[in-house]
Amino acid sequence: MASTCRPMDFLSHLKIGRNEVSDICESSIMGEETVMSLARELHAANLIGLDDGALTIGAGGRVRIGCYFLGKGASLEELGRVLDWREFEDLVSKSLEAQRFTTWKNFRMRKPTREIDVVGLYSGFAIAFDCKHWQRVSSYSLSLAADKQVQRVRQLVASEAIPGIEEALPALVVLGPLHRASVHGVPVVHSDGLMDFIAGARGSTRDFVSITASKRGAGSSHGQRRL
Repeated sequence: MASTCRPMDFLSHLKIGRNEVSDICESSIMGEETVMSLARELHAANLIGLDDGALTIGAGGRVRIGCYFLGKGASLEELGRVLDWREFEDLVSKSLEAQRFTTWKNFRMRKPTREIDVVGLYSGFAIAFDCKHWQRVSSYSLSLAADKQVQRVRQLVASEAIPGIEEALPALVVLGPLHRASVHGVPVVHSDGLMDFIAGARGSTRDFVSITASKRGAGSSHGQRRL
């Protein structure tokens, strides 16, 4: 990539809509030549509009640009720190879709009202992510989040709100540094390990809490290991 800056530095100065090249140069340490080099590259990849000294980014465009930079060697952690929490959820969803999962974002349930950030389903197996766009992670906050996510996934499976789920794995995905790989049997996934986790999740359910559908429609758990 013909650039003297890190791609995520460039992305951090972009917003949805029209971005004047002069404004990007003024708000960053990047020169016009560097900005235009990256802009032309993204335009050639059909990721932005480029016209009359301005870059135009459509809805969801920052995540698509970030995914493009991932292919150029940037890390998921770097990208996650540049995105806001909604875009971070989009990134998790796209990571699942890249591995053939059908996804639902901000999936809401009733009685009681609960919401799961991202659900991915492939061939009867679901992963339900609670996306924590946290710079710092504490054991206490992870414990609370893990227990709540198990409750949400039990309700999801029992309600059959998403048809076809035979087994569901609750999981947390975080930005900050990890001190534990799981909490109360719920996997805690660092953003940089997200793709590998998704790829191997189905084979790891014995190590974690997973919820299986029963004939009576009530979710039952197995594989729970308290860590």
